[in-house]
Amino acid sequence: MPNDKRELIVSQGVAVLKQHLDDGAHYIESDPALAEAYRRCETLAEAVALIVAIERAAGHDEALAVEIALRAAEPPRESLQEAARIMRALGYTKVVPVLRKLARRAKPRPKTKTDWARVGSLVPPDKRRH
Repeated sequence: MPNDKRELIVSQGVAVLKQHLDDGAHYIESDPALAEAYRRCETLAEAVALIVAIERAAGHDEALAVEIALRAAEPPRESLQEAARIMRALGYTKVVPVLRKLARRAKPRPKTKTDWARVGSLVPPDKRRH
């Protein structure tokens, strides 16, 4: 598929998916087993593997579906990088380039109080501002 056509499909898919999410649409709830499977996903890699399994079973382009879903969800860079490592190790070769591309563009995970506390503990006590 030419890149221009693919990018158009992805951008339209992302727009539609975000609109559904903004409207509070929960179309996944129409299939209780699928909804439960997504709720059980604890990592991004598990969710990606589920998307891949569904798309493969339907005969669709798994990389395209993953790209649309993750561009709409906007996960942080670290989650995408971790998912790419796991998916590569498991042999999901079609989605790894998509995950890496999205990771390069993604924002880093926001710093939390815990992160800043760890950074603060690296500063010698006599240099800390109080």
